[in-house]
Amino acid sequence: MESVFLIILNMSLTAGCVTAVVILVRQLLRRAPKRYSYLLWLVVAFRLVCPFSFNSDISIFNLKMFGFADLMQYQYTVTENTGNTAGIGDAGAANMPAGARGKNQRYWGAGATNRGWTEIITFIWLSGAAVMLVYGIISYVMLDRRLKRALRIEDNVYRSNRIDTPFVMGLVHPRIYVPCFLDNTSLGYVIEHERCHISRHDYIVKVAAFGLLCVHWFNPLIWAAFILMGKDMEMSCDELVLKRLNSQGADETVKNQKDYSYALLCCASAGRFPAPGPLCFGDISVKGRIKNVLNYRKPKRVMTAAAVILCMLVLAACSVNPKTTAANDNIANNSTANNNAVGSDNTTGEPSTETEKQTDTETNHSEDLKESVFNACVKYHMDPQEVWELIDASEKTGDKVSIFTQCKMYGHEELDEWREKMAAYYGDDWEDM
Repeated sequence: MESVFLIILNMSLTAGCVTAVVILVRQLLRRAPKRYSYLLWLVVAFRLVCPFSFNSDISIFNLKMFGFADLMQYQYTVTENTGNTAGIGDAGAANMPAGARGKNQRYWGAGATNRGWTEIITFIWLSGAAVMLVYGIISYVMLDRRLKRALRIEDNVYRSNRIDTPFVMGLVHPRIYVPCFLDNTSLGYVIEHERCHISRHDYIVKVAAFGLLCVHWFNPLIWAAFILMGKDMEMSCDELVLKRLNSQGADETVKNQKDYSYALLCCASAGRFPAPGPLCFGDISVKGRIKNVLNYRKPKRVMTAAAVILCMLVLAACSVNPKTTAANDNIANNSTANNNAVGSDNTTGEPSTETEKQTDTETNHSEDLKESVFNACVKYHMDPQEVWELIDASEKTGDKVSIFTQCKMYGHEELDEWREKMAAYYGDDWEDM
């Protein structure tokens, strides 16, 4: 389960970066139809559910501003013996999520953490997700009970005196519920709005979005994405209703906008904590929606074309991963060159003594690699001799390895033994290095 959480964490951080980009692009599209802003949230959902993607030069993660994404490394597998989180090898790096490649990726991932802390954090994550899910289910069941006595007025439309705003509820057979206080004019607009939601399957999108929020509840950017997606969903539906009603002429357009705004004002309700349903007519940003309705005009073709092009570019750039960095290539090349540069005094090219072997091994590795191994051994309590033997063996055979799956990590009860191994390899003053 720890490895699952690390996968979720990486996807959440990557999706958080994409959410920030979408929020910025929404500002550029504020004069365009809201259906384009609504469309952009599709790429955030993709990043939240899919840990893999293609590599491309157009990825936003090629930008230096996303360099912190190197911290998002993780591994998918856990060894049966130790349960330690594994590191990423080059072979899998090409298909990893954006940002999941650091300068020392060949030997370990930055996401490899102490097992105890990982278990605690994983437990907290699971507890939060369970609380969110239980809350959503209870809210849905309680609302369903309140609607038992709702009266059917036509087709799938029901009226109830126990609600204060219209909404769509149900997954397999969605129903429209309206309050009793609506007049006939407002009722017509409300029903048309809710039927637009049903035709676009927004009621399913809302439940799926809440499910993703339950999984990624720890990321504030995903909360922002959930709220803004809901606003774009409602505003785009408002515009679709007006587009259908405004085909009768300019006079009818003005009247529809005023009457529709009045219906929104009558159905305005206090904001609620996010839940899997229902889709409420007057629940989200009523003030902003009224302004959008009153300012609605048929978009010009140039604006529509520009919005489509911008959306396509954003969807493409945010859905693909960056190309393998030059730093990664240099690491691999340096490792190969270092391995080929092993020298000796004998004619076979092999060091003549065990001491020479260790000396040659130490001098052939770059300073960066030696420092990284030292830091990894200190942080994750590994035997440095065992780590270097594994690395040297992999360089000779060309195999891709992970020190986190193949090297022992000493637990807290074994720290004395681990300190002895560190002192044997680095000297008694290794703690001052």
